[in-house]
Amino acid sequence: MTDQRILDAVISAIMTERQAMMFYRRAALRMQDKRAREIFEQLAREELEHAKYFLDIYQGDSIPGLAEQLLEDGSESEWMLELAGLLDGGFDDAQALQLAMLKEKHLERQLRHVAGSISDPAIRNVYEVNAESTRQHFIQIEEEYKRLTGRA
Repeated sequence: MTDQRILDAVISAIMTERQAMMFYRRAALRMQDKRAREIFEQLAREELEHAKYFLDIYQGDSIPGLAEQLLEDGSESEWMLELAGLLDGGFDDAQALQLAMLKEKHLERQLRHVAGSISDPAIRNVYEVNAESTRQHFIQIEEEYKRLTGRA
């Protein structure tokens, strides 16, 4: 993978983690179930940590355009558009959990795919660690979904 492709992958990863963080923060505000809300708040904090990991692997002075992208409200991101659809259609905690499971599963696949194309072991490791953390998010959300819907 070229340096530019690694940089592009890092920027993409940071933005995706930011989108996930915003999704969990906004959804948590609407959650009726206290435990589900607390899980989404925790996940928002963890997504911020993931973004920091990706920032740490970038060794340059700055990532062009990143500051501007981070300041955007993110309402047009895929994560937020799907959440907006839930909010418009009558928000339901179980639906939010289902959407979160889908998003985490997709994100894990993306992270593992990128990790497989990176030759630098330190950078690849950051992706692999984040992919595993994302898998754990899925499991945690799935367990909460089962509890909430009585499917345990």
